[in-house]
Amino acid sequence: MYGHLEGYASVFHIPDAHNDVVLSTAFANLDLASFEGQKMNLLWEHNQLFPIGFVEGIDLDASGLYVKCKIALDSFYGSEVYNLIRNGLVDGLSIGYRTLSCLYNSSIGIRYLTDVELCEISVVSVPSNGHSKIERCYAYSTAAPHLSKIIQPTLT
Repeated sequence: MYGHLEGYASVFHIPDAHNDVVLSTAFANLDLASFEGQKMNLLWEHNQLFPIGFVEGIDLDASGLYVKCKIALDSFYGSEVYNLIRNGLVDGLSIGYRTLSCLYNSSIGIRYLTDVELCEISVVSVPSNGHSKIERCYAYSTAAPHLSKIIQPTLT
């Protein structure tokens, strides 16, 4: 059984806690077509020792990088994190990336990320950018998809 979540892992044009701003060009080299069928890890708190699922879909829109993910409910960490999300204790998303190019405005101390390599997506308790949030969280049994039950359709 899997839990599902959706939301913005990265938002455009809003400074984060580290004074980084992701520009809409940052993911221009992300080949969404080649991403289909590949499984990027979904991690807990950017820790590679705690994989909790995988990213099954990525979309870019005017607001940012929107992801659809599956959480493995039969794994210890996946189950624990899913319960934290369902209970409203965790609602953050974040990206793990490598900076390929950026611009720095030293007068205001802001780094503008113009091109990044996306490495992973994480569920986090405190996102660097407070606008990177889980928007939907739900589960259904893969053994009986016709009995799908939405547990929590939206987070507010």
